Amino acid sequence: MPPVVIFALGIVGAAALVRWCSKEVRRVNAELNNVRARAAVEPVDRNALPTLKRDRKPANTGRGKNSFRSFPRKRESRRLAQAS
Repeated sequence: MPPVVIFALGIVGAAALVRWCSKEVRRVNAELNNVRARAAVEPVDRNALPTLKRDRKPANTGRGKNSFRSFPRKRESRRLAQAS
């Protein structure tokens, strides 16, 4: 095919693509405007909502001397084995 024909087909294709994109943008913007035009949700009184309450004791964070361990350490397991 001659280069002029290929160039003309490219221009026609680009024009069709630009036209389709502009229609799509207009359609999406129309949908967004419809959603924006709907009534907004009524504001909620924040003081009327239930709140979380603090625990009386602090949670065990797994740090320190008295932290919970799900498995015994090696030394403790040896002592347990020797004791039984």
